[in-house]
Amino acid sequence: MFFYLRNPAPYWSGPVGAILAWFGGKLLEKILPIRTWTVAGYEFSLNPGPFNIKEHTLMYMLGGLILEANMAPYAMGATVVWEKRYHQGLNTG
Repeated sequence: MFFYLRNPAPYWSGPVGAILAWFGGKLLEKILPIRTWTVAGYEFSLNPGPFNIKEHTLMYMLGGLILEANMAPYAMGATVVWEKRYHQGLNTG
């Protein structure tokens, strides 16, 4: 929504997001520490292991939801139309 009112608005498609997600996943696979910590009897690590196809598929699906629905909320659109068409500012309170 940050660039919604800019003309032309920048747009990324799902495959571009998937490619960027793959590079990001591979980067995190390399830089996250492998060390394990124990907290309250539970052992965990920040690095879950190699970046795999399941993670990449999930990123692609969720990225498609976010990138393809690149629309401002309807109330925001109505507010902008009101201000631009009728030349009246909508003040708060």
